[in-house]
Amino acid sequence: MDAADLERRRIERDLRDGAQQRLVAMAVNLGLAKAALGDDLPEAARQVIDTAHQDAKDAIAELGNLAGSPSSCGAAGTSRR
Repeated sequence: MDAADLERRRIERDLRDGAQQRLVAMAVNLGLAKAALGDDLPEAARQVIDTAHQDAKDAIAELGNLAGSPSSCGAAGTSRR
């Protein structure tokens, strides 16, 4: 593996890890917002928060799947985790 490949992999890993951390923080904050507002939260707002919370969790899972896919790491059957 040459220096360019190593650098590309480092950049991909950094981008993936940073995005994953932000998505996890977003999911946690949405869950906290819903809990903090409790029964005072109008149903329409609760649905928006629930959808955003699920979207964040789905994006985390998709990012994890991409990170582990052979095409994302450049070699079949390997993972960069």
